[in-house]
Amino acid sequence: MHIRFILLCFMLLLGGCQTTKSLYYWGHYESSIKAIQLGKDVSIDKQISELEEDIQKSRNEDLRIAPGVMAHLGYLYTLQGENKGAISAFNIEKKMFPESTAFMNRMIKKAK
Repeated sequence: MHIRFILLCFMLLLGGCQTTKSLYYWGHYESSIKAIQLGKDVSIDKQISELEEDIQKSRNEDLRIAPGVMAHLGYLYTLQGENKGAISAFNIEKKMFPESTAFMNRMIKKAK
């Protein structure tokens, strides 16, 4: 009987646990970075498409996009020679995360 009471209390305690909502929406960003680090042959077009979908989802659902997402999108644009898109993405990253300003300014300079 005593063990049942302890188990019931434990279950009630766990049932009350709530997971916290993440501060940022990460989408496919982490898997994109991981694929690059592992040297997987992942289509740049596919990565761009996934990140653009993630960005749209974050806007539609009022989620804050994670730091680095726009910078990574800009990097992918530079790989395709889409410098205007890259500069735009770098500027958005800089606006959203001012601590990235120095790095984003260097990336913008390289993309010009």
